[in-house]
Amino acid sequence: MDWNAKVRLGPWASDATATAERVMPWLDSLAQVSPLLADWKLLGDSRYKCLVARPLTLDTLRIRLWEGRSKVLFPGRAIPGYRASPAFSGDIDEGPAILRIDAGIYIGTDHPGINILDIKFGAPAAEDLEDFADAFIDATVGAFDPVYLSICNLDVSVDREWDMFLPGWKIYLPHTASPTRVQQAQQAATTTRHLATGTVHTIATPTTYPTRTTDWTKDPKPHTDPDA
Repeated sequence: MDWNAKVRLGPWASDATATAERVMPWLDSLAQVSPLLADWKLLGDSRYKCLVARPLTLDTLRIRLWEGRSKVLFPGRAIPGYRASPAFSGDIDEGPAILRIDAGIYIGTDHPGINILDIKFGAPAAEDLEDFADAFIDATVGAFDPVYLSICNLDVSVDREWDMFLPGWKIYLPHTASPTRVQQAQQAATTTRHLATGTVHTIATPTTYPTRTTDWTKDPKPHTDPDA
């Protein structure tokens, strides 16, 4: 069973240097969450490069994010951004955890770029999954104060909304989240856990949660350039 933790970061993550400086200590802290998320190394473009990969450092993370820079051009404007899969944790032959960051995703003329951080990982033992997920959420919310965080079972089909939101088994929403999304999560949740900045909604079980989220009303899509 493969899992994905999808975290929407704030506008600060559009800057690659600022992102590296916040992501690196967060990655280090994940060693306290699980051995699955410890010992991060540079992700290579071949198995051999991964086998001989150096440990990830702040400098190498910063370089990888800067190497992923691009400018997405739209009529009359350029949207700076970057895309990178800079690091992995674990055995490259045994389903490692893989970090990916997409920043500056264009969604409309009147909206800032969307910044998404993903970690794909194999599931821990079933009896450890709940504690693992809660500890991951606590560490991530404390590090980033995200727009949202969703932990999804990749073996289960889920819908993608315009802002890359994936309703998951566990969803963190801050107090500033849209009322529609909060209401949907509250109605679907079987348990909730309150943090200082928002609420963690746990929906059914790791394999059955989509039955409670497939009919969620999607947020209105913002106006986009007709030529985009």
